[in-house]
Amino acid sequence: MSSLPDEVLAGSGPIPLVALVAIGLVICFHGRPLFGFVLALLGFLVAWRLSETLLIGLQAGPALVRWGSLGIGALVALVSGFLFRSCLFMAGSVVGWFLVGGWFPASSLLLHVAGAFFCGLLLFLCSDVLIAVLTSLAGALLAARGAMGLLSLLDFRPPDLALLGASLLLAAAGAARQLRKKG
Repeated sequence: MSSLPDEVLAGSGPIPLVALVAIGLVICFHGRPLFGFVLALLGFLVAWRLSETLLIGLQAGPALVRWGSLGIGALVALVSGFLFRSCLFMAGSVVGWFLVGGWFPASSLLLHVAGAFFCGLLLFLCSDVLIAVLTSLAGALLAARGAMGLLSLLDFRPPDLALLGASLLLAAAGAARQLRKKG
């Protein structure tokens, strides 16, 4: 089972593959504490580029395009943490509302609101566990793909199942470390 990214990575030499392994290991073992920073960074980059395009489209002057887009990017980066947490609560609340409605169709508005609040709070409070598990899985896959690419440079092609096995073992170790070290 060969995919385009594997072929591209293997053809690009060892440096990107070593970087992929290193970045994957950092994400796998330290993803939860870095998640807020990455979220803010992505918020900044997206807002900066979109506002720059918008300001250019509005025919703003070069100084306004440069500094205005940077300012908008910085503002989005600052509020991204708050927006992330509030969106988690809202998503959990929507799920709770629909669960109460599905399980107890004749229930009162108070029960719907209570179920929505409970599920919103539950998702809000459990988000660290979810982030730790998901970043461990993502980082482990990156590291394992990089390692498999390095092995392919040595003309050694492990079975496809090795990628899955290595990823899952590494993800389990990463999640265990992230969940043990809260902070």
